[in-house]
Amino acid sequence: MKNVMLLVLAGLLVGTGFFFSATLYPARAEAQQTSATTCRTEMISGSYVYSIQDTIIFSPPFPPGPAALVGGFQADGHGNLLHGQDHASFAGTPLDRTFSGTITVDATCFTIAQVTDNLGNHFTFKGMVSDSGGSIRFVQTAPTGSVALGEAHRSDKED
Repeated sequence: MKNVMLLVLAGLLVGTGFFFSATLYPARAEAQQTSATTCRTEMISGSYVYSIQDTIIFSPPFPPGPAALVGGFQADGHGNLLHGQDHASFAGTPLDRTFSGTITVDATCFTIAQVTDNLGNHFTFKGMVSDSGGSIRFVQTAPTGSVALGEAHRSDKED
């Protein structure tokens, strides 16, 4: 009887180990599939539309409060963001802007964009690229004092 209890206990321990191992560590095939995706700056090419939801805590010259932006830009596939424009509402005050900037994408699909608007404001956005450059999800990282989350989607790709 004692041997049976030891076998049951050993089986439970081994089974629990397999469960936690499978839960805590992704499968090798899944990890290999993810790492097989190689991104590059050239993926960001064409016309894009975007939206941003923002909460400004302290980021002069913009007033504190909620903000929302919608706009678009052209990307030349060489890291340049051109002809950008957006329509924004900062705490209920509308503002139209233009901008230009640069974007880089590394092999893991991590992206950084540096943008300057027509008012002289500089912004940095960091995010991830997916759908072969068709989608970008990002957060604003500079200037500080703002919590902004946005998405951009290529608008000129054929369906």
